[in-house]
Amino acid sequence: MKKGILVASLFTAFILAGSAFAQKPPNGPENAPEDQNAPGMEEPGRHAPPAPGAMEPGMEERNPAAEKEAREYLKSQIPGIETDLDQLRRDKPDMYHQRFRDYMHAYVDPNLREQFVKNLKLDFQVRHLAKAVREAKGAEKDKLKKDLEKALSEQFDSNLARMEFKLKRMQTEITELRTRIDKRRAVKEQIVKKRLGELTGELETWDW
Repeated sequence: MKKGILVASLFTAFILAGSAFAQKPPNGPENAPEDQNAPGMEEPGRHAPPAPGAMEPGMEERNPAAEKEAREYLKSQIPGIETDLDQLRRDKPDMYHQRFRDYMHAYVDPNLREQFVKNLKLDFQVRHLAKAVREAKGAEKDKLKKDLEKALSEQFDSNLARMEFKLKRMQTEITELRTRIDKRRAVKEQIVKKRLGELTGELETWDW
């Protein structure tokens, strides 16, 4: 039972730590061609999604060397977490790889990596302090409870910082998307005519 709780709590920690970093924001207006197809105007077979299993930047957890490097960094920052990670990978391999993908996204960016690891470190500390409190007695139990309360306060602040980061990123995405919408609306006629030419064969479509 305790083993299951440990795996579940570690998985939850990975979710919380990675939720702000797992998805990359869309390209801004400076990277988006203005004749890009609008939803509902896509030609069949064009802009196909990546093939299943295709590697993306920051997704090198399937590369043993990259995964080892990332795990060694976690191990150096959070002594003791290696045992938990090994258990999670052994008991819930799909969950482990899904969450480790989020970690790899953050790992390639020093700023994101620092925040991600801080969240995991605090969760690790809280879980182990809670276990110690339950097993302690007397004065030692009171001391550990104070340590746990402090860790919980730090974890709360860290979670708020994660949420604020996510909000800021969403606000940036909304601003960029609004800019792209306005720019596309302004050149609607050109986009429609260009797409018409492509679909009717009157205009050759060039791949970059």
